[in-house]
Amino acid sequence: MTLFTTLKARYLLIFLGIVSVIAIACGTDAPVGSVRNRILEHDPDATRGGDVLQPFFEVTGERMVVFGEGIEVFLFDSIEDAEAASDGVSETASSIVSTDGSISSPLWVAQPHFYLRGNVIVIYVGENVAITGLLEEIGAEKFAEGAPRIGGLPLQSR
Repeated sequence: MTLFTTLKARYLLIFLGIVSVIAIACGTDAPVGSVRNRILEHDPDATRGGDVLQPFFEVTGERMVVFGEGIEVFLFDSIEDAEAASDGVSETASSIVSTDGSISSPLWVAQPHFYLRGNVIVIYVGENVAITGLLEEIGAEKFAEGAPRIGGLPLQSR
């Protein structure tokens, strides 16, 4: 083996090592592209929309239309930031404490669903099981869900 071949092999191994580290990091810390891509695999007609703000999250989200309905996708700087934000959402999404300590009590127009995947939180407000099923299928974990609503009022069990 010549010196040139040996050096070339070493640089190739170093390059592949760097690419592997980047791929691992992107797979765990930056799945927003993965979330979008997986959604588009299941709904080729899905579209990306404009920015969306929620008073209880400190980051700006992006609206997407999936199976004809809107979802909101929020990308946090880290998994820890997304988990801290998700920790503030009550199980029923009726009360949300943001990381700055402010408290929101949203009145949802339909049943809210909150999902977490890595450093991404997805909010879907509606009852389309194709959307909730898709989010679960792509590996998003549901961490909050409000009561179903009929006529604008939440259903309550007696």
